[in-house]
Amino acid sequence: MKKRRIGALFLVFILLVSNLTAVGAADLTGLETFESGGLRYIKLDDRTVAVKGFADKRTPVEPLEIPTVVKDGGISYTVTQIADFAFFQSDVKGILTLPDTLRSIGEYAFTECAGLTGSLELPAELTFIGESAFDGCTGLTENL
Repeated sequence: MKKRRIGALFLVFILLVSNLTAVGAADLTGLETFESGGLRYIKLDDRTVAVKGFADKRTPVEPLEIPTVVKDGGISYTVTQIADFAFFQSDVKGILTLPDTLRSIGEYAFTECAGLTGSLELPAELTFIGESAFDGCTGLTENL
């Protein structure tokens, strides 16, 4: 009887967690995106964006420079975030340059980007680095 109760509680927990994940993913899909300079962006509000990743994942990039400001339809947007999984296992080589306006780097954002090299300078405004954001970035010389 006790094993069934634990199993039932575990199943309810799994269902709740997967439902919360699905709601979060649905919220992200409703946000408007656009492309600029080979990158795809998500509009967070009327003046800020998150980098979603490459517009075309097949094109290797060397080096990768995330801009401070991008334009869409004549409107300027400040880059404040890098989304979860934005460059996960991407073919990025060389130095990564982050904008001073960056406040957040999402989970697994650069995981397995082994081609990144050099010393990574983190912006002063950065307040969050997600789980495993730089795992597998063996060419970076910083301890992240």
